[in-house]
Amino acid sequence: MEAGDRKLAAIMFTDVVGYTAAVGSDEARGLRLRERHTDLVKETLARFRGEFVEETGDETLSIFPSSVGAVRAAMAIQQELSGNDELSVRIGIHVGDILIREGRLVGDSINVAARIRPLAAPGEICLSERAFEDVKNKPGIHARSLGRKNLKNVDRPVVVYALAEAPQRSGATITRWLRRLGAVAIALAAIGVVAFPFRHAALGALLRSGWIPVELPYEKEIRFAESPDGVRIAYATAGSGPPVVIVRGWFTHLERGANAWVRELMGEHRVVFYDCRGMGLSDGDLTDYSLDARTADLEAVIAAANLDRFALFGDSAGGPVAIAYAAAHPDKVSRLLLYGSYARVDDDLSQRWTALEAVVRSGWDLESGPFRSVFSNIFLPDAGPLMITAATELSKIASTPDDAAEFIRQGREFDVRAQAQQIRVPTLVVHRRGDQVVPLDTSREIASTIPGARFVVLEGRNHLILPGDPEREAFIELTGQFLSP
Repeated sequence: MEAGDRKLAAIMFTDVVGYTAAVGSDEARGLRLRERHTDLVKETLARFRGEFVEETGDETLSIFPSSVGAVRAAMAIQQELSGNDELSVRIGIHVGDILIREGRLVGDSINVAARIRPLAAPGEICLSERAFEDVKNKPGIHARSLGRKNLKNVDRPVVVYALAEAPQRSGATITRWLRRLGAVAIALAAIGVVAFPFRHAALGALLRSGWIPVELPYEKEIRFAESPDGVRIAYATAGSGPPVVIVRGWFTHLERGANAWVRELMGEHRVVFYDCRGMGLSDGDLTDYSLDARTADLEAVIAAANLDRFALFGDSAGGPVAIAYAAAHPDKVSRLLLYGSYARVDDDLSQRWTALEAVVRSGWDLESGPFRSVFSNIFLPDAGPLMITAATELSKIASTPDDAAEFIRQGREFDVRAQAQQIRVPTLVVHRRGDQVVPLDTSREIASTIPGARFVVLEGRNHLILPGDPEREAFIELTGQFLSP
């Protein structure tokens, strides 16, 4: 391809999962993994008319004359590594115009492919809708939609697909995943004698790579509902029994965890939960995070899930949305549970959240930047450093600085005290005594405003009730009794 030439090509990016952590713990091993990865890519390209362009660190860039060739090559790479417990790669594919300039491939299509690659789980292939359209009718190629994604430095949402594994590989994949998880657990225990800074950096890299999920997977069905303003909201259902709808606050991701309380409730209930707008699999890069917009999202999810009457659980910033919905739809809600939430934001709390918003906009570096410090000191003051790492890493996966900051800014404007006075269903309000994100008095105000509401105070300062929290079992028992009278 001559300098200045422009042509249509399928672009493939690959990288080594957990490479940073591997190099950090054993540089020679990390370099061996990178070399094996590059050699495998080059060997595979020869079979599928691919052209190797460049290697940057553990990433490779290749191009193909067709999407079919790129996808077949990617599948061959993952098939070759299907039994390899040491080396795992992620692959992203897009098709579009490319241009060579000063010896390098440039263009919007290169950026799109590069941004799609990190969306792939270990051992997975992700591709843009444009690439998928070229291969969707080819034998042996199956995919599931991940929805529209807002990619950095890309001026439009891109629909992304993840290739599904062939049925005969699923058992081996589960076994390999379990072996990896066990190996990681053993490794984490073994490095207990090493200085904490290394443990923290290694765990952060593993969490970002997807080798350690923030929450172990469980069976759930993910679908999409569309809000009146066209925003797509990803929601999931799990379990069976009387329905419970969970309205979460920020930093959620249906595929990566943080769907708090789902496991505890799904044994006795059909649980419906979703990623708020701007979070997880739902649409992001938005400007409207108003109460009306978020309530409309909840209404869209409930309509899509075909629910007639259900218990409603408002968690943290999801509380005002749950209150607004319960007041507007008294025939739908049978019970209302609120945890760590608020009906309005007073001046003192508004100042605190304004400072948090500024930190989110300017300090998204979770490894050592100001957001991690604020998060640990305000959200999780009593949590251990590894749990803080897990929580902050999830926040980076779940949202962007702009979406998270707007979520906070517009949430400061909520005031649902008038709606709270209209609620007539049994209501339980739970709050941590030392919560510094949402002070105790805010929930006390909710309980005194909703007629007949029961108010329960749990000890502790963490805003989130995470695994290992001394009050977790008490909270689970309390909510279980309330939701299943």
